[in-house]
Amino acid sequence: MFKRILIIDDDIELSAELSEILRDQGHAVDAILFKRETLHEFDPVKYDVIILDFKMPDLTGMDILNAIPLSGSRPKVFLISGKPFVEKFLESGGLLNKVTEIIPKPFSISDLLLKINTT
Repeated sequence: MFKRILIIDDDIELSAELSEILRDQGHAVDAILFKRETLHEFDPVKYDVIILDFKMPDLTGMDILNAIPLSGSRPKVFLISGKPFVEKFLESGGLLNKVTEIIPKPFSISDLLLKINTT
């Protein structure tokens, strides 16, 4: 099923590779590097799925999650992280309910595709 997907990651190589794979699967994909000054332009309801890196140099996954509304039309969020404590960290900030799934690094692209295609 066609999905509108946003990739937010500071790893440009990973974003490009994942974008190409997802487009080959028939999805519409935007991949961006957020800067703190552009956060106010972020419109999460334009997307069905957001693939979000947790730790980035200028803006964190927490910042992005705070910009996603709790009600109404919300995207599915797959949070990518190499940190084992992320779930507790998100829970303490009340943001765990905005995350569909936490995907630990390194991750299998085929597993991620399966998760995206079944949500």
